[in-house]
Amino acid sequence: MTAPKLELRTACKRFGSNVIVHRLNLSVAVGETLCLIGESGCGKSVSMKLAAALLPPTSGGVLWDGDPVHALPPEEFRRRRMKFGYLFQGAALFDSMTVFENVAFGPRQLHAAEGRMLEELVAARIREVGLPEHVTHRKPAGLSGGQRKRVGLARALALDPDVMLYDEPTTGLDPVMSDVINELILRVAASRDGDARPDRPPVTSIVVTHDMHTVRRVADRVVMLRPAPALGPLDSQVLFDGTVEDLFASDDPAVGPFVRGEAGAKLAELAA
Repeated sequence: MTAPKLELRTACKRFGSNVIVHRLNLSVAVGETLCLIGESGCGKSVSMKLAAALLPPTSGGVLWDGDPVHALPPEEFRRRRMKFGYLFQGAALFDSMTVFENVAFGPRQLHAAEGRMLEELVAARIREVGLPEHVTHRKPAGLSGGQRKRVGLARALALDPDVMLYDEPTTGLDPVMSDVINELILRVAASRDGDARPDRPPVTSIVVTHDMHTVRRVADRVVMLRPAPALGPLDSQVLFDGTVEDLFASDDPAVGPFVRGEAGAKLAELAA
C-alpha cells in the first residue's frame, strides 16, 4: 500500500497560549487535490504549513511519503523540500524584482538553470500560466491582481514540484479570473498524467480556500476544520472529511450553512 504523500499525526501547533491546530490527523494521497475549508482562524493555512514543514509542530508528527520529517538527514530534507511549490495568499512577489527575476528566483538560488536554459524555463512557465512573454520585464506594481497570482504560480512551478500548496488562490479576484486560477490548478494537477517516470509522480495539491466554487471545481476530497479553542482535550479538529458531493449534501448544522453561505446561525451566535 502506497504511503500518503503528506501526513499529519495528532499534530498540534500553539503560538504562545493560543492553540491553532489541535490533535489533527490529516493525510493527502499521491496525486490527490485536497481542499481545506473552515471558518476564518480555524488553522487551515497553519495546517498546510505544518504539512510542508514550513512550521514545526508543537507536538505530533509530520510525514512525507511515510517518512517522519524530523528523522530525515538534512540533505535529504532539503532535496524533498525543493519539490514543494507554494502559491502564497496575495502571491507575495518580490516588489523590487521584475516578473522574470521573480520566476527565476528559485532556479537561480539552487543553480538549477542559468543563461539560455533559464530564459527558456521562465518563458515556458509564463506561457503555462497564460501570460504574454512581454510581462517578464514588468515589476509587480505594474500587474493586475490576476496577473500577480499567475506570476506567483509560475514562480511556484519553476522547480517542477511534486507538491503544490495554494493559500487562498482566488481571494480578491473577479469571478472570471477566479475561474482562470481554478483551471490552472486543474492543469497543474493533471500535468503529469500518463508520465511513467518514477521521479515524476502525479502532482499532489492542498488548496486552502473559502471559495466554494473553487472547491466544486478542483477538489478530489474536502476536509473542513473547526476552531481549536472550542475543542475539548480529545476532540478532533476535523468536522468533515469526504467528497465534494457529500459536502454539499451534508445536513450537519455546522457544515451545510457554511458551504451554502447562510448566515442565520452565525448571526444568532453573534447576538447571543
